[in-house]
Amino acid sequence: MILPLEIMREVISLITCGKTYKQILFASKSIYANNLYRRDKMCNHLWTLIKAQPDKGWEWGNILKNPNTKMEHIELIKNRKVLTFCGADIVENANFTLDFIERFMPAVDYELHRCTGWKLFDNPHLTFEYLENYIETLKNNSNLTDGTKKRYIRGILDAAVDNPGIKIEDIEDTMLEYEWNWEYAMANPNITEKFVEDNIELLKQYSFYQLSKNRAISMEYIESHCDYPWCWPAVALNPNLTIDFIKKYPKTPAGNWIWSNIFRGSIPTNDLDNYLSQLSPLELEEIMMWMGTDIVELEYMSHVSIPRFYRKEFLVTDILKTDSRYMAIASKSPNITMEDVKNHPEVLWSYSQLSCNQNLTFRFVLDNPLIEWSYISISANTFGL
Repeated sequence: MILPLEIMREVISLITCGKTYKQILFASKSIYANNLYRRDKMCNHLWTLIKAQPDKGWEWGNILKNPNTKMEHIELIKNRKVLTFCGADIVENANFTLDFIERFMPAVDYELHRCTGWKLFDNPHLTFEYLENYIETLKNNSNLTDGTKKRYIRGILDAAVDNPGIKIEDIEDTMLEYEWNWEYAMANPNITEKFVEDNIELLKQYSFYQLSKNRAISMEYIESHCDYPWCWPAVALNPNLTIDFIKKYPKTPAGNWIWSNIFRGSIPTNDLDNYLSQLSPLELEEIMMWMGTDIVELEYMSHVSIPRFYRKEFLVTDILKTDSRYMAIASKSPNITMEDVKNHPEVLWSYSQLSCNQNLTFRFVLDNPLIEWSYISISANTFGL
Protein backbone atom coordinates (compact mmCIF):
# COMPACT_ATOMS: atom_id res chain seq x y z
CA MET A 1 0.00 0.00 0.00
CA ILE A 2 1.28 3.46 -0.93
CA LEU A 3 0.62 6.13 1.70
CA PRO A 4 -0.45 9.63 0.60
CA LEU A 5 2.35 12.21 0.79
CA GLU A 6 0.53 14.12 3.59
CA ILE A 7 0.50 11.02 5.80
CA MET A 8 4.12 10.26 4.99
CA ARG A 9 5.08 13.81 6.02
CA GLU A 10 3.29 13.33 9.33
CA VAL A 11 5.06 10.01 9.94
CA ILE A 12 8.44 11.48 9.00
CA SER A 13 7.94 14.45 11.34
CA LEU A 14 7.94 12.03 14.29
CA ILE A 15 11.36 10.55 13.46
CA THR A 16 14.13 11.84 15.72
CA CYS A 17 16.97 9.54 14.62
CA GLY A 18 19.02 11.27 11.94
CA LYS A 19 20.25 8.00 10.41
CA THR A 20 16.72 6.58 10.03
CA TYR A 21 15.50 9.92 8.67
CA LYS A 22 18.23 9.96 6.04
CA GLN A 23 17.41 6.40 4.90
CA ILE A 24 13.74 7.30 4.42
CA LEU A 25 14.54 10.50 2.53
CA PHE A 26 16.69 8.71 0.00
CA ALA A 27 13.99 6.07 -0.51
CA SER A 28 11.70 8.57 -2.26
CA LYS A 29 12.46 11.53 -4.53
CA SER A 30 9.21 13.29 -3.65
CA ILE A 31 9.82 12.97 0.10
CA TYR A 32 13.40 14.21 -0.35
CA ALA A 33 12.27 17.22 -2.37
CA ASN A 34 9.51 18.19 0.07
CA ASN A 35 11.48 18.01 3.31
CA LEU A 36 14.28 20.52 2.72
CA TYR A 37 13.90 22.38 6.05
CA ARG A 38 13.82 19.32 8.29
CA ARG A 39 16.45 17.62 6.16
CA ASP A 40 18.80 20.49 6.88
CA LYS A 41 17.82 20.58 10.54
CA MET A 42 18.60 16.91 11.16
CA CYS A 43 21.83 16.65 9.22
CA ASN A 44 25.30 16.88 10.74
CA HIS A 45 26.17 20.42 9.65
CA LEU A 46 29.76 20.29 10.85
CA TRP A 47 30.75 17.16 8.98
CA THR A 48 28.71 18.09 5.91
CA LEU A 49 30.83 21.25 5.70
CA ILE A 50 34.09 19.39 6.34
CA LYS A 51 33.29 17.00 3.48
CA ALA A 52 32.22 19.86 1.17
CA GLN A 53 35.17 22.13 2.03
CA PRO A 54 38.01 19.89 3.22
CA ASP A 55 40.73 22.45 2.44
CA LYS A 56 39.39 25.25 4.66
CA GLY A 57 41.22 26.32 7.82
CA TRP A 58 39.67 23.75 10.12
CA GLU A 59 40.81 23.53 13.75
CA TRP A 60 40.99 19.81 14.46
CA GLY A 61 41.22 20.21 18.20
CA ASN A 62 37.84 21.96 18.20
CA ILE A 63 36.40 19.38 15.80
CA LEU A 64 37.47 16.41 17.91
CA LYS A 65 35.83 17.76 21.07
CA ASN A 66 32.72 18.93 19.18
CA PRO A 67 29.65 16.81 20.08
CA ASN A 68 28.86 16.56 16.34
CA THR A 69 31.94 14.39 15.99
CA LYS A 70 31.14 10.72 16.61
CA MET A 71 33.41 7.70 16.72
CA GLU A 72 32.63 6.85 13.07
CA HIS A 73 33.95 10.25 11.96
CA ILE A 74 37.45 9.40 13.19
CA GLU A 75 37.90 7.13 10.17
CA LEU A 76 37.25 10.12 7.87
CA ILE A 77 40.26 12.02 9.17
CA LYS A 78 42.96 11.52 6.55
CA ASN A 79 45.78 13.10 8.53
CA ARG A 80 46.19 10.54 11.30
CA LYS A 81 48.80 12.72 13.04
CA VAL A 82 45.89 14.93 14.09
CA LEU A 83 44.73 12.20 16.46
CA THR A 84 48.15 12.07 18.13
CA PHE A 85 48.47 15.82 18.53
CA CYS A 86 44.85 16.34 19.64
CA GLY A 87 44.46 13.49 22.12
CA ALA A 88 43.70 15.99 24.88
CA ASP A 89 40.74 17.24 22.81
CA ILE A 90 39.38 13.75 22.18
CA VAL A 91 39.08 13.23 25.92
CA GLU A 92 36.55 16.08 26.16
CA ASN A 93 34.10 14.52 23.70
CA ALA A 94 31.26 12.70 25.44
CA ASN A 95 30.64 10.59 22.31
CA PHE A 96 33.89 8.70 22.86
CA THR A 97 34.06 5.82 25.31
CA LEU A 98 36.87 5.54 27.82
CA ASP A 99 38.37 2.55 25.98
CA PHE A 100 38.37 4.53 22.72
CA ILE A 101 40.01 7.53 24.40
CA GLU A 102 42.78 5.33 25.82
CA ARG A 103 43.80 4.39 22.26
CA PHE A 104 45.05 7.97 21.84
CA MET A 105 45.70 8.97 25.45
CA PRO A 106 47.02 6.02 27.46
CA ALA A 107 45.57 5.92 30.97
CA VAL A 108 49.06 5.71 32.46
CA ASP A 109 50.13 9.01 30.87
CA TYR A 110 49.21 10.78 34.11
CA GLU A 111 50.98 14.05 33.39
CA LEU A 112 49.18 14.45 30.06
CA HIS A 113 45.83 13.81 31.75
CA ARG A 114 46.74 16.29 34.47
CA CYS A 115 47.43 18.93 31.82
CA THR A 116 43.87 18.46 30.51
CA GLY A 117 42.49 19.15 33.98
CA TRP A 118 41.72 15.43 34.31
CA LYS A 119 38.98 15.81 31.66
CA LEU A 120 38.92 12.02 31.36
CA PHE A 121 36.88 12.00 34.55
CA ASP A 122 34.31 14.41 33.15
CA ASN A 123 33.38 11.80 30.56
CA PRO A 124 29.76 10.62 31.04
CA HIS A 125 30.85 7.02 30.45
CA LEU A 126 32.79 7.11 33.72
CA THR A 127 31.88 4.50 36.31
CA PHE A 128 32.93 4.29 39.93
CA GLU A 129 34.61 0.94 39.19
CA TYR A 130 36.79 2.59 36.51
CA LEU A 131 37.64 5.41 38.92
CA GLU A 132 38.66 2.99 41.70
CA ASN A 133 40.78 0.86 39.35
CA TYR A 134 42.49 3.95 37.92
CA ILE A 135 43.39 5.25 41.38
CA GLU A 136 44.59 1.82 42.50
CA THR A 137 46.85 1.50 39.44
CA LEU A 138 48.21 4.98 40.09
CA LYS A 139 48.96 4.13 43.73
CA ASN A 140 50.93 1.07 42.65
CA ASN A 141 53.06 3.01 40.15
CA SER A 142 56.62 2.86 41.46
CA ASN A 143 57.80 5.66 39.16
CA LEU A 144 55.81 8.30 41.03
CA THR A 145 56.62 9.84 44.38
CA ASP A 146 54.06 9.70 47.18
CA GLY A 147 53.58 13.47 46.92
CA THR A 148 52.90 13.27 43.18
CA LYS A 149 50.45 10.41 43.68
CA LYS A 150 48.56 12.36 46.32
CA ARG A 151 48.40 15.45 44.11
CA TYR A 152 47.18 13.44 41.11
CA ILE A 153 44.53 11.60 43.13
CA ARG A 154 43.23 14.88 44.53
CA GLY A 155 42.86 16.27 41.01
CA ILE A 156 41.14 13.10 39.80
CA LEU A 157 38.62 13.12 42.65
CA ASP A 158 37.88 16.83 42.13
CA ALA A 159 37.15 16.16 38.46
CA ALA A 160 35.05 13.03 39.07
CA VAL A 161 32.96 14.07 42.07
CA ASP A 162 30.21 15.85 40.10
CA ASN A 163 30.14 13.30 37.25
CA PRO A 164 26.67 11.75 36.70
CA GLY A 165 28.37 8.35 36.56
CA ILE A 166 29.38 8.69 40.22
CA LYS A 167 26.49 7.92 42.52
CA ILE A 168 26.09 9.72 45.79
CA GLU A 169 26.18 6.33 47.55
CA ASP A 170 29.68 5.78 46.10
CA ILE A 171 30.82 9.08 47.58
CA GLU A 172 29.16 8.36 50.93
CA ASP A 173 30.69 4.88 51.18
CA THR A 174 34.22 6.19 50.57
CA MET A 175 34.15 9.34 52.69
CA LEU A 176 36.92 8.00 54.90
CA GLU A 177 39.00 6.55 52.06
CA TYR A 178 38.97 9.48 49.62
CA GLU A 179 39.35 13.23 50.15
CA TRP A 180 36.27 14.37 48.23
CA ASN A 181 35.77 18.03 47.44
CA TRP A 182 32.42 18.69 49.12
CA GLU A 183 31.77 21.98 47.38
CA TYR A 184 32.09 20.22 44.02
CA ALA A 185 30.12 17.23 45.32
CA MET A 186 27.11 19.49 45.79
CA ALA A 187 26.99 19.87 41.99
CA ASN A 188 26.54 16.12 41.49
CA PRO A 189 23.13 15.55 39.85
CA ASN A 190 22.71 12.33 41.88
CA ILE A 191 22.76 14.14 45.21
CA THR A 192 19.66 13.62 47.34
CA GLU A 193 17.93 15.82 49.85
CA LYS A 194 18.39 13.04 52.41
CA PHE A 195 22.15 13.10 51.83
CA VAL A 196 22.16 16.86 52.38
CA GLU A 197 20.18 16.50 55.59
CA ASP A 198 22.34 13.66 56.91
CA ASN A 199 25.56 15.60 56.24
CA ILE A 200 24.43 19.17 56.74
CA GLU A 201 27.05 20.10 59.34
CA LEU A 202 29.80 18.96 57.00
CA LEU A 203 28.29 20.70 53.95
CA LYS A 204 27.70 23.97 55.82
CA GLN A 205 31.46 24.45 55.90
CA TYR A 206 31.39 25.03 52.13
CA SER A 207 29.65 27.34 49.68
CA PHE A 208 26.06 26.37 48.86
CA TYR A 209 26.30 27.88 45.37
CA GLN A 210 26.34 24.55 43.50
CA LEU A 211 23.73 22.94 45.74
CA SER A 212 21.37 25.92 45.44
CA LYS A 213 21.11 25.57 41.66
CA ASN A 214 21.18 21.75 41.60
CA ARG A 215 18.13 20.26 39.86
CA ALA A 216 17.99 17.55 42.54
CA ILE A 217 17.02 20.17 45.13
CA SER A 218 13.35 21.15 45.06
CA MET A 219 11.84 24.50 45.97
CA GLU A 220 9.85 22.72 48.67
CA TYR A 221 13.05 21.51 50.26
CA ILE A 222 14.61 24.98 50.15
CA GLU A 223 11.41 26.45 51.62
CA SER A 224 11.28 23.95 54.48
CA HIS A 225 14.98 24.38 55.27
CA CYS A 226 15.26 28.15 55.06
CA ASP A 227 17.85 28.11 57.88
CA TYR A 228 20.40 26.52 55.52
CA PRO A 229 22.94 28.93 53.97
CA TRP A 230 21.35 28.95 50.51
CA CYS A 231 22.97 31.07 47.82
CA TRP A 232 19.95 32.96 46.52
CA PRO A 233 21.51 34.22 43.26
CA ALA A 234 22.09 30.51 42.49
CA VAL A 235 18.55 29.56 43.59
CA ALA A 236 17.40 31.91 40.81
CA LEU A 237 19.15 29.52 38.39
CA ASN A 238 17.59 26.37 39.85
CA PRO A 239 15.52 24.62 37.13
CA ASN A 240 12.82 23.93 39.74
CA LEU A 241 12.17 27.62 40.38
CA THR A 242 8.68 28.70 39.32
CA ILE A 243 6.80 31.96 39.00
CA ASP A 244 4.51 30.77 41.80
CA PHE A 245 7.49 30.56 44.15
CA ILE A 246 8.56 34.09 43.18
CA LYS A 247 4.99 35.34 43.71
CA LYS A 248 4.97 33.73 47.14
CA TYR A 249 8.37 35.21 48.01
CA PRO A 250 8.80 38.51 46.09
CA LYS A 251 12.03 39.03 48.03
CA THR A 252 14.59 36.48 49.16
CA PRO A 253 16.21 36.39 52.62
CA ALA A 254 19.18 38.05 50.91
CA GLY A 255 17.07 40.84 49.39
CA ASN A 256 15.85 41.27 45.82
CA TRP A 257 15.85 38.41 43.35
CA ILE A 258 18.68 38.50 40.83
CA TRP A 259 16.49 38.92 37.75
CA SER A 260 19.34 38.51 35.29
CA ASN A 261 19.72 34.97 36.68
CA ILE A 262 15.96 34.34 36.55
CA PHE A 263 15.99 35.28 32.86
CA ARG A 264 18.87 32.85 32.39
CA GLY A 265 16.90 30.10 34.11
CA SER A 266 14.20 27.67 33.04
CA ILE A 267 10.99 29.59 33.74
CA PRO A 268 8.92 29.68 30.52
CA THR A 269 8.84 33.04 28.75
CA ASN A 270 5.04 33.19 28.84
CA ASP A 271 5.03 32.78 32.63
CA LEU A 272 7.54 35.62 32.95
CA ASP A 273 5.52 37.79 30.57
CA ASN A 274 2.31 37.24 32.53
CA TYR A 275 3.99 37.95 35.85
CA LEU A 276 5.79 41.10 34.71
CA SER A 277 2.72 42.47 32.95
CA GLN A 278 0.83 42.40 36.27
CA LEU A 279 3.41 44.46 38.11
CA SER A 280 3.00 48.15 38.72
CA PRO A 281 5.22 50.53 36.74
CA LEU A 282 7.17 51.20 39.93
CA GLU A 283 7.76 47.48 40.61
CA LEU A 284 8.77 46.90 37.00
CA GLU A 285 11.11 49.86 37.07
CA GLU A 286 12.77 48.47 40.19
CA ILE A 287 13.42 45.14 38.43
CA MET A 288 14.86 46.85 35.38
CA MET A 289 16.94 49.12 37.58
CA TRP A 290 18.53 46.05 39.14
CA MET A 291 19.04 44.64 35.66
CA GLY A 292 20.72 47.76 34.29
CA THR A 293 22.17 47.33 30.80
CA ASP A 294 22.33 43.59 31.45
CA ILE A 295 18.88 43.27 29.89
CA VAL A 296 20.31 44.11 26.47
CA GLU A 297 23.15 41.61 26.73
CA LEU A 298 20.81 38.91 28.02
CA GLU A 299 18.73 39.10 24.85
CA TYR A 300 21.70 37.69 23.01
CA MET A 301 22.55 34.87 25.40
CA SER A 302 21.38 31.28 25.18
CA HIS A 303 18.57 29.89 27.32
CA VAL A 304 17.31 33.33 28.25
CA SER A 305 13.68 34.39 28.55
CA ILE A 306 13.10 38.07 27.87
CA PRO A 307 9.86 39.97 28.60
CA ARG A 308 7.82 40.87 25.51
CA PHE A 309 8.68 44.56 25.60
CA TYR A 310 12.38 43.74 25.15
CA ARG A 311 11.94 41.46 22.19
CA LYS A 312 14.47 40.76 19.48
CA GLU A 313 12.66 42.88 16.85
CA PHE A 314 13.24 46.04 18.88
CA LEU A 315 16.87 45.26 19.52
CA VAL A 316 17.75 44.28 15.97
CA THR A 317 16.11 47.26 14.33
CA ASP A 318 17.08 49.96 16.82
CA ILE A 319 20.05 49.06 19.01
CA LEU A 320 22.27 47.25 16.54
CA LYS A 321 22.11 50.07 14.02
CA THR A 322 23.47 52.54 16.54
CA ASP A 323 25.48 50.61 19.09
CA SER A 324 28.42 48.57 17.84
CA ARG A 325 29.06 47.16 21.33
CA TYR A 326 26.31 44.61 20.83
CA MET A 327 27.06 43.55 17.27
CA ALA A 328 29.40 40.73 18.27
CA ILE A 329 27.08 39.60 21.06
CA ALA A 330 24.09 39.61 18.70
CA SER A 331 25.87 37.83 15.87
CA LYS A 332 26.60 34.73 17.93
CA SER A 333 23.29 34.71 19.80
CA PRO A 334 21.02 31.65 19.41
CA ASN A 335 18.15 34.17 19.54
CA ILE A 336 19.33 35.51 16.17
CA THR A 337 18.52 33.28 13.19
CA MET A 338 19.94 33.22 9.69
CA GLU A 339 16.64 34.72 8.56
CA ASP A 340 17.40 37.73 10.77
CA VAL A 341 20.80 38.07 9.14
CA LYS A 342 19.30 37.75 5.68
CA ASN A 343 16.48 40.23 6.38
CA HIS A 344 18.72 42.87 7.99
CA PRO A 345 21.63 43.54 5.62
CA GLU A 346 21.87 47.05 7.11
CA VAL A 347 23.27 45.57 10.32
CA LEU A 348 27.06 45.24 10.38
CA TRP A 349 27.10 41.63 11.53
CA SER A 350 30.30 40.20 12.95
CA TYR A 351 30.87 37.18 10.72
CA SER A 352 33.58 35.76 12.95
CA GLN A 353 30.95 35.65 15.72
CA LEU A 354 28.20 34.54 13.34
CA SER A 355 30.41 31.50 12.72
CA CYS A 356 29.70 30.58 16.36
CA ASN A 357 25.93 31.00 16.03
CA GLN A 358 24.00 27.83 16.86
CA ASN A 359 21.49 28.58 14.08
CA LEU A 360 24.16 28.59 11.39
CA THR A 361 23.64 25.87 8.77
CA PHE A 362 25.94 24.25 6.24
CA ARG A 363 23.62 25.54 3.52
CA PHE A 364 23.94 29.17 4.68
CA VAL A 365 27.74 28.86 4.67
CA LEU A 366 27.85 27.28 1.22
CA ASP A 367 25.35 29.80 -0.19
CA ASN A 368 27.47 32.72 1.05
CA PRO A 369 31.03 31.97 -0.12
CA LEU A 370 32.04 35.66 -0.14
CA ILE A 371 31.63 35.95 3.63
CA GLU A 372 34.90 35.64 5.54
CA TRP A 373 33.82 32.76 7.73
CA SER A 374 35.93 31.77 10.71
CA TYR A 375 36.48 28.05 10.23
CA ILE A 376 38.16 27.91 13.62
CA SER A 377 34.86 29.03 15.15
CA ILE A 378 32.77 26.78 12.90
CA SER A 379 34.96 23.87 14.06
CA ALA A 380 33.75 24.54 17.60
CA ASN A 381 30.11 25.32 16.67
CA THR A 382 27.79 22.66 18.10
CA PHE A 383 24.93 23.69 15.77
CA GLY A 384 22.35 23.50 18.52
CA LEU A 385 23.34 20.14 20.05
